[in-house]
Amino acid sequence: QTNLFANNKITINKNLIIDDIQFPPLIPILDDSIIEKNRLRTQEIFTSIINQRNDGPKNALYMEEFYDVTVKICDMTPYCNSLLFSRAYQSCHTEEEIKAATYLVEDDNTPQLIPTLTVDEFLSYWHQYLAPYDGTSRFFKLLCNDDVNYLVRQDFVPIVSQIIKLHPGLRFLERVPLFQDKYAITTIARIFYEINKSGSERMTLNELKKSNFLETLVMLSNEEDINKIYDYFSYEYYYVIYCKFWELDTDHNSLINLDDLLAYDNYSLTHVAAERIIHSYGRFSNRSGTQGIMNYED
Repeated sequence: QTNLFANNKITINKNLIIDDIQFPPLIPILDDSIIEKNRLRTQEIFTSIINQRNDGPKNALYMEEFYDVTVKICDMTPYCNSLLFSRAYQSCHTEEEIKAATYLVEDDNTPQLIPTLTVDEFLSYWHQYLAPYDGTSRFFKLLCNDDVNYLVRQDFVPIVSQIIKLHPGLRFLERVPLFQDKYAITTIARIFYEINKSGSERMTLNELKKSNFLETLVMLSNEEDINKIYDYFSYEYYYVIYCKFWELDTDHNSLINLDDLLAYDNYSLTHVAAERIIHSYGRFSNRSGTQGIMNYED
């Protein structure tokens, strides 16, 4: 057989140093026909909602009226509505306008401006920042701060807060803010434990894409029994975790040490296993900030 590469000599200059080349990310370009289609569908939704009410702006929607845009135009779950509306509003208004556009305060007769979005304001944000990307990238960019390319736990608070507010399976939590907070903390901790495999506390887009999070979020919006959504959101799972921590935290200072952990499941853990857990082996973060101590999030 003939060696096709026998006469193809490659000379390497060992003194040549090539710096790492940083390429900017490619931004997909939307076709004009897609932009026009989005405009027509969005205008149709706006017109339909505005025509059904007796007062309010004639060319804009309030946040509570924006769900159809979020679901039908952006293909996102209702739990993204509040954040999507806020991001779009912030992108086209000054800081002074944002400060002024606050909701009416209960028992306060002082008139205040309530934020609204027009079709053009929304589409300007949508086409520039989110529409060119795939669904997972859109969700990531919606949550992410502009100056970083990762998500931290705080970024998930708006989504989980909306789940607590909107999901019928959590309606009973309306009058118990403490358990709303604990459920949110637990849910976000479960999200990071399952998705952020490195334990870096900085969730990347690739990690999110490898997970089933968005599929689970869609399932959650279509299932009234939250305990049937075993991944991330089950209230029963949260309840078991919280009660177990409460049992171990005998002095109820929201911290447990090695001796507390050894009592788990009637002292079924070996001393070596408990030490590895309490010192966060396999995970790089320690939310309590003290070696040998775990807080609830740990």
